[in-house]
Order: sequence, then C-alpha cells, then structure tokens
Amino acid sequence: MKLTDTFVKRKQGNGEAQKHSDGGGLYLYITPQGNKSWRLGYRFMGKQKLLVIGPYPAVSLKEARERREEAKKLLVDNIDPSTAKREAKAVAVNAAKNSFQVIALEWLEKYSVNWTAAYKNHILRRMEKYVSRPSANVQSKALPPRSCWRLYVEPKIKERASWRIRP
Repeated sequence: MKLTDTFVKRKQGNGEAQKHSDGGGLYLYITPQGNKSWRLGYRFMGKQKLLVIGPYPAVSLKEARERREEAKKLLVDNIDPSTAKREAKAVAVNAAKNSFQVIALEWLEKYSVNWTAAYKNHILRRMEKYVSRPSANVQSKALPPRSCWRLYVEPKIKERASWRIRP
C-alpha cells in the first residue's frame, strides 16, 4: 500500500521504532521519540544496504519518491547510491572550504599576527566593503588570485573613485 501525505503527517511515535513501506524499498522510519525520516532499503553487490534519504517534513513524500527513483537509476548503472551521496557531500564541503571568502579570512588570520587589533579590524572592514557578497562564494581554485582581484575587488574600489592601485 502506497503512503499518503495525510497518513505520514498523522503518524506519531508510540515508544517503538516503526517502519511504514511505500513500495520500491522506500519506507518511513519513525523513532520511538517520534522523529520521522525517509529510508531506502536496497541490495548492491549482493549485500543489503540502507540509504537515509532525509528527515520528514524537510523531505516531502513526493521528493522522497523522486530520490528513490534517482537511487534506482544509479543502481541500474552499477553505482552504489550511498557512496554517491557521500562523495557529493565531500565535494560540497571541499567547495565551501575553497571559496574566495574563506581563503581571504585565512589570509587575514595568517598575516595579521603582528598587526595591531585596530589595523586588523580596518583591513577586515575593507575586505567586507570591497569584496561583494556574490563573489564570496566563487571557487578560488577556478580563478587565479589576480583574476579574483580584477573581477571582484577592483571594480568596487573604482566605483568609489578613490583608487591608487599598483598593477
């Protein structure tokens, strides 16, 4: 029997772990405390595996079904969905670590050791003022430092018409 959104909303924890199947290996898991999450049971290379799709209500029934289908497509291509999810998460974490903003703050911490607190705050304010928010998430590995400077910082300074920049 396929689950309905009303059924999922009304189900609560009763002191025991509960599993309510939706078909195709997808089921709603309810902890004894009442926390709900979508899970997918599948077999890969002859072993039983489990993929946690996400918590309910952050992941709706419709979205859970879509993610089940995506996982099934990966299985057809002989790719383990759990490994694919783990790798995607690692790529996202690595991308966040290499953003222009993160590297700029690392630079500030590294070189501000011998600066006074006032000077460090002055430089930090300038970085916040001249490095626009959209550029903060640009991947620094994709662009060399000179390009980041020319694309994001220099135009802000030129807008202010107070630039004496060495090339």
